[in-house]
Amino acid sequence: MVEQNKQYTFLSEKEMNLIKDTWSGDEIIIRAFMKFLLQLPLKKEEKLGLEKLSKEKEILYVLRKMILPTFEYMDVPMEAMDMRMTGDYLTKTPAESLPFLQSKELFINYLEQQLLLLEENIMSNDGKIRLSDMTIPDEDDYDIWYVNTITRTSLINYLKKKIAVLENFAGQHTETLEEKIQNIQKNSSK
Repeated sequence: MVEQNKQYTFLSEKEMNLIKDTWSGDEIIIRAFMKFLLQLPLKKEEKLGLEKLSKEKEILYVLRKMILPTFEYMDVPMEAMDMRMTGDYLTKTPAESLPFLQSKELFINYLEQQLLLLEENIMSNDGKIRLSDMTIPDEDDYDIWYVNTITRTSLINYLKKKIAVLENFAGQHTETLEEKIQNIQKNSSK
């Protein structure tokens, strides 16, 4: 496993290589994946790239594991995490926590929806949960507005970080056996 990516050790070396093979040098597929997750309009070549991606069950599994982690994907119990584990709810009162818990649920449901659409090769933005609806509501329901604002901002920031991680993995050099041996010999002689 690549030393600098210890925070993602729940990915196997095979999964890391799969990411690299899928994403390396393919800016269209990276851009298309991000646009799809954010429900932005796709160009023809982006749709074609995503349609190809949606047929690759192994990479879809890895993407789901990275984008929407749950306990079932974790091989090492100490690294187990779930999307519902994130957030500082324990220090807040129930009333203070409620909008954040509602936002987290909407956040998870949105990601689940988008991943299912991709897995089912549905390239339209016909999901029930719409990112574009998470703006100022027509009615004066400020609680919904607040939850939507938290969710929309959190989703955009979260997905930008995940895409950056994918790009980072894709751009990494995988050492050959010979290179590993050379590096071990070089480091042992110091």
